[in-house]
Amino acid sequence: DAEKARKEAERISREYEGMIKKAREEAQAIVSQGKSTAEKQKEMMLRDAKEQSERIQFEAEKQIQAEKESAIAAIRREAVNLSLYAASKIIGRNLTKEDNLSLINQSLDRMKNTDA
Repeated sequence: DAEKARKEAERISREYEGMIKKAREEAQAIVSQGKSTAEKQKEMMLRDAKEQSERIQFEAEKQIQAEKESAIAAIRREAVNLSLYAASKIIGRNLTKEDNLSLINQSLDRMKNTDA
């Protein structure tokens, strides 16, 4: 009886050890699969973040270029206005009545010549 009980205990012990080994293997597989899934999610999140960062940078560069072009156009307009203002002040001060009449007559003559 004692021998039979000992053999039964050994069999149960082996079964128990087999179940524990199988449970550990399953747990290891679950952990491994979890790590793999987490790594894939990490890579996907990093890729998405990089793409979003590149889009934001592209849009910012477009906006900077548009603002730069707008500023350059405004500076050009202001330069033209200042040049016209300065030229009108210089011409107004330096030309006599006779000079003005002469310029008017020359302009009229040119217009007549181009119409003919």
